Amino acid sequence: MLIARGSVETEETLRRFDYSKQNFTYRTMADYDWGTDNLGAQIFHAEAPDEQVRAILNRLDNARLRRYFDIAVSYRSERHVFLIFDVLLSQVDTDVDDLRPCIDAYPSVVYCILKKYIPDGPAALPAEIALLTPTILHNLVRSADAMGIAVLAALERLAHDINALDLATYFDIMWSAALSIRSPKLVQEVLLVLHDCRTSAKTRDAVSEHAHKHALGIVFDRAEEAADACPCDETGRPKRQSTRPTRAKLVPPPPPQESSNPVGGAGPTEEETVEPSSETGKVIVVAHTRIDAPTAIRIHNHVRLQVASVDPTSTKAPPVVDALVIRASRGELYLEVKQPLPPSGRLSTGTYSMLAGPRRRQQCSMRFESWQKSVSRLARCTTSLLGWYLSKLLPIG
Repeated sequence: MLIARGSVETEETLRRFDYSKQNFTYRTMADYDWGTDNLGAQIFHAEAPDEQVRAILNRLDNARLRRYFDIAVSYRSERHVFLIFDVLLSQVDTDVDDLRPCIDAYPSVVYCILKKYIPDGPAALPAEIALLTPTILHNLVRSADAMGIAVLAALERLAHDINALDLATYFDIMWSAALSIRSPKLVQEVLLVLHDCRTSAKTRDAVSEHAHKHALGIVFDRAEEAADACPCDETGRPKRQSTRPTRAKLVPPPPPQESSNPVGGAGPTEEETVEPSSETGKVIVVAHTRIDAPTAIRIHNHVRLQVASVDPTSTKAPPVVDALVIRASRGELYLEVKQPLPPSGRLSTGTYSMLAGPRRRQQCSMRFESWQKSVSRLARCTTSLLGWYLSKLLPIG
């Protein structure tokens, strides 16, 4: 007996990009369900005047203000972001630890601090807020593409505090500027303003002069490499490139091994969002890419992420953020994000176009870190030699 058998397909053809363009809508305050929170509904009412909202906010404690601030950031209510932060800043019992997470979540609010404490021009920050100087400078840099040349005036007002920074913090801010600012002209002007603000620090001794001179050269090289590999316009928007970007879906990193789910348990859900690490303060995400897709992205590369989907109801361009690849394996990249991720809803549903940064990023980073360690060793040796020389000239006892 003969049995007729149909053909069995043994091959499957995959598309070049396993992705179809999808539309999405940004979350707005109209989508938030206040439930029994009548006070929150009054604060975020679209027609509530600022004076009335401020009067209500002044009666709230810091914990409640922080909660409403997070809601305003998540639902893109910029008006309430600045109102709540301004009230939080004016509270007598506000600690700098309450302000730091707010600044990191929405970098542009640092201008509220400058408006309150140094409104009339360059001056030193008062003691109660001076502990936030590195955070303020970092977030001025992070918001530079959004605020434009306003960042230059803000840095000039903080010239006294920039000059008082220790060498390691100053290097960190310079390196952050080279990684975070995409506008080619603006990044050069920011680096020069930071360098010029170090009037007395860079001429203190030969070691400091050497350190500042070569740090400026290295970060300029880094910014030029980024501009060559991923050209951007004056507003910080990536230009059209000849090579297709890598599509990636961003998800939260898995929990640590000791607190992970048992075998067979559920993994991270789609409702999870990315939060800064409690230990390092850095935002880490995992990018899932196709294993068979060719890519030039490697560990220590600087990449730029642009939201692949579009919002048909919004006139704003798709958000762009910078990131560093801190771990790389087939189909999975761990990224340290330099700017806040856009509050577009659940992170795991967001697909991004991954634009590779300069291929020499690894060598440039190693060069900078090795050079920074050499400067530190040279400073210690100079101090020891000076102490020995003085002990010979001035006998003790």
